[in-house]
Amino acid sequence: MITRLDWNLISVNGYKVEIILACTAIESIALFLGIIASVNASLKGWRRFYGICTGNIRFEPDKKCFCVEAYGMTWFGDPETSFYIAHTVIAKMGSLIALFMIAYAVFKILPEIIDMIDGILNLVGGIFKNDG
Repeated sequence: MITRLDWNLISVNGYKVEIILACTAIESIALFLGIIASVNASLKGWRRFYGICTGNIRFEPDKKCFCVEAYGMTWFGDPETSFYIAHTVIAKMGSLIALFMIAYAVFKILPEIIDMIDGILNLVGGIFKNDG
């Protein structure tokens, strides 16, 4: 049985679950926006727009629903173990796979990003290069 207790608090089978809004993909959204904004691509056309749209695809509601249901229904044993396995193991691996797929799609749309990353790596490599 699922009951809404407050705007960010629900009860699933008697286990209270607080939805923490800070636990979202805000870091990767900011990362993609920053990279896409700084890439040296033409402002004409729609490639940057497509890159931003693609870079900000997220599956957070599905991830949260999966974690809450695993916790409340105790899919993997006790509630704490169920939450740990659902959130820290399964959902994190899924998020990492999704991040790689999204990054690949953004790199296909804006290949200039790869040149920018290569330039940064060359710059950092030159700083640590031993000339002596």
